[in-house]
Amino acid sequence: MPPGRNLTVGQLSELRRLGDAVRRAGAGDHGPTLVLVVESVRVYRAGGASLTELAHALGVEITVLRGWLDQHAQKPRPMRSKNPADVWEPAGATTDHPPGTHGVLACTGDPLPGGNDFARELAVIRTRVEPRFSLTERTMIEIDELPDYVDKCRPCVLHVAAHSQGGAVFLTNGGEPISLQHAHLVEALLFARHRPSILVLNFCGSLALYVAAQQIAVAVVCWPDRVNDKQCREFAGLLYRGLAGGRSIGASMEGAQITLFRHGGLALPRLSGDASARLQ
Repeated sequence: MPPGRNLTVGQLSELRRLGDAVRRAGAGDHGPTLVLVVESVRVYRAGGASLTELAHALGVEITVLRGWLDQHAQKPRPMRSKNPADVWEPAGATTDHPPGTHGVLACTGDPLPGGNDFARELAVIRTRVEPRFSLTERTMIEIDELPDYVDKCRPCVLHVAAHSQGGAVFLTNGGEPISLQHAHLVEALLFARHRPSILVLNFCGSLALYVAAQQIAVAVVCWPDRVNDKQCREFAGLLYRGLAGGRSIGASMEGAQITLFRHGGLALPRLSGDASARLQ
């Protein structure tokens, strides 16, 4: 059976990696990887892909995929552990999740694997956000310190810029690049007690995360396919110009999409969740 005509090469690769990960975890897995599979399937089906195409991309029989869909629908569970012994609790953490009121926290992954220039993206955000709103920058973020920074800064907007390829995102561990499945990034963010109002996932293929990421923020911005540094910088400039100017995330996204659409040849970033959320 040939690959699905409604899926890009990048989406096919990511689905295959997700299918492999769920099979390794076992048929009874209800963890974040299976959640991402189910949510990715729903997104791509809404985009026109058939269940047969998606099963082929995942490398499973269609009956197995239907079983995963049924399993997730019948026995949903939070991606975050309810066992106190399994939950990382930062000092002074609270159990409620009020909206963020402290500007923007912008984190970058390791630039080496993709040869990225995240410093210029941060500079664009800095120009748009400051001095009206606070901006905290953390370059080459370590995966185990990400929740701590979110709780420490309590941002209204969490911006993540990273290299992503084949369903993996590259952050840092011990000063060296580390490749993490998208599900692991979601898990790390769920360990934070604070919930930002807006989450901007400014990297390739982040659309696969958007449903799971709604557990992290009320509004999620993501890309459906590949995007380069220049496009990410331009989008960030347009987005934060609107947010810093007092516009909602929905209005800011609409303005950015109109400008990017004029360039042509680019799958536009998307917004999921509460379009009325604002930078505070």
